[in-house]
Amino acid sequence: VQLLAKTYNLTLNIVLKSNVILAGAGKNLTTIVFSSSSAIRNESGLSNFGITGLTVSGGQNNPLVIDDGDTFILDNVKVLNAAGDGIRILNSEEFRLENCESTGSGNEGIAIISTTGICRRFSLQSCISSENSGKGFSFDNQSRGSIVKFKLESCIA
Repeated sequence: VQLLAKTYNLTLNIVLKSNVILAGAGKNLTTIVFSSSSAIRNESGLSNFGITGLTVSGGQNNPLVIDDGDTFILDNVKVLNAAGDGIRILNSEEFRLENCESTGSGNEGIAIISTTGICRRFSLQSCISSENSGKGFSFDNQSRGSIVKFKLESCIA
């Protein structure tokens, strides 16, 4: 799905699907501004998908959440002024975050969380997390979850 270089004001969630890339014209050219009740989400068990070349602003507590995803990429994605975590990845495997930014979040900038499953075989490369109220990067295994086999390269917090 190709988005043009413009600002989109949305009141509904964007729900990601398997085998689909949501692509903007560039993270400083395509902006999605969410109302207070909307965000980018995914269907559970989603695989082979991505988000590239766009900015996400506003929205729900966590405006960009991937839960139980497998084999995906977030590339050149910027999240601004989230009430909670900027980018929140839960219980997911074999994913990459490249050239992503989170600025001005009310909690963590980029949060990788394992609640009941395993977050494994993932990488964060050249990501920036700044001016957030919480940690720049958070790796949290809660309850019965675990985080294993990941790579963090050239990231700045």
